[in-house]
Amino acid sequence: MTNPTKTRRRFTPLQKQEAMELCLSEGISCTAVAQRLGIPISSLAKWVRQARIDRGDFGPSDQGQLTTDERGELTRLRQENRELRREKDFFQAGGSTLCKGAAAAERFRLIEALCERFSIAWLCGQLGVARSGFYAWRQRQQNPGPRAQENAAITTEVATVFEQHRGFYGAPRIHQELRATGRLVGPHRVARLMRRAALKDKPRRSFMPCRNSGNKAAGVAENLLQQEFTPPEP
Repeated sequence: MTNPTKTRRRFTPLQKQEAMELCLSEGISCTAVAQRLGIPISSLAKWVRQARIDRGDFGPSDQGQLTTDERGELTRLRQENRELRREKDFFQAGGSTLCKGAAAAERFRLIEALCERFSIAWLCGQLGVARSGFYAWRQRQQNPGPRAQENAAITTEVATVFEQHRGFYGAPRIHQELRATGRLVGPHRVARLMRRAALKDKPRRSFMPCRNSGNKAAGVAENLLQQEFTPPEP
């Protein structure tokens, strides 16, 4: 047979103050007060000791102990320190790039990636999104609808064309390639899916011949006919 679970009794600040005054002002022992008021002797002794420290009336064994106000300040500083460390870890994990101007889906993806290190409620507060919105997004990811499935298929085709042309094709050309294969999709949708997949075309450098005629590899032909290209008059 198991013993019934003991419930911890809570005492109001007024009850604590009354018990401490009986010990400190009237000189009644902690044992007698504890028995009279039904307070555990260990709890009452701890309250009385802390009250004496707060008043500055303590013995050599209590030298260096913190007062109640000092303990509260220390607790507050520790909480601030934990919060600063958590914010630092969050920003180092990539949160600083999404705090402003990022799409909601990008913020939800970051929350999903960091939810094992930070609480979801805290991450939603940092990124300015609602928890209900995140859970709805997660549900859509687990059970995508027809539109999401079609977007995934188009993104795969876009990535294939993008890799075939070594990343030099942007959304307009990829859109033309997809339309040529029979895929009915709009140019804006292709551009949007490319942004989501982080597919950005490479800019082609225009040909700039080197002005150093002595460098034959630069593409400037040698002046074999000795032509004068800077005549004094036209």
